[in-house]
Amino acid sequence: MPLIGHTVQKALDAALWRLRNDEISLDDLTPALAGFFLAGHAAALASVLPDLTRAEQERDQANSSADRYYRAAFNPRKPIQIGQSFRELEKTRHEIYSGGVK
Repeated sequence: MPLIGHTVQKALDAALWRLRNDEISLDDLTPALAGFFLAGHAAALASVLPDLTRAEQERDQANSSADRYYRAAFNPRKPIQIGQSFRELEKTRHEIYSGGVK
């Protein structure tokens, strides 16, 4: 049994190479032939999609880290004002709640 498309093999091969070399566009193909091309493209895209998604996530994480490091190095925040120690706060609370401070 012959393969499907064996009668148009040479014409299809020539059309494929013209398409790949940008001599023609998808609009120049019949709907059925464009469908075969797009089905192959979709299958190829699906095969690399997990790797592409992971690479995009890694890129986003790297950009986020780079932004955070840049801000830390070149746009430091004002120093945090340190207030009373925990011990002093507990002493004050004890005086307030025991009635020692008015």
